[in-house]
Amino acid sequence: EPKAGYDVHHIVERTSARRDGYPDDWIDSLDNLIRIPRFKHWEINGWYATRQMELGGLSPREYLRGATWADRRQMGLHALREAGVLGR
Repeated sequence: EPKAGYDVHHIVERTSARRDGYPDDWIDSLDNLIRIPRFKHWEINGWYATRQMELGGLSPREYLRGATWADRRQMGLHALREAGVLGR
């Protein structure tokens, strides 16, 4: 349900998962959706596009191309923790 100032965020990124052939019922499942503050959503989206030294200079999006669902989910949860949305 919509809530002012919040967005529904896909833990495993929707667009890249679709490109790699993951089914919509996985992508849009309740287990993959979380409501987070809009500015945190933007912060996480920016992080996914930024090159990371710990990923060999690749952005998380580049790094996750062809990755398993489990690896994508782990990265998505890491991003939420780093943004302060989830506890450590």
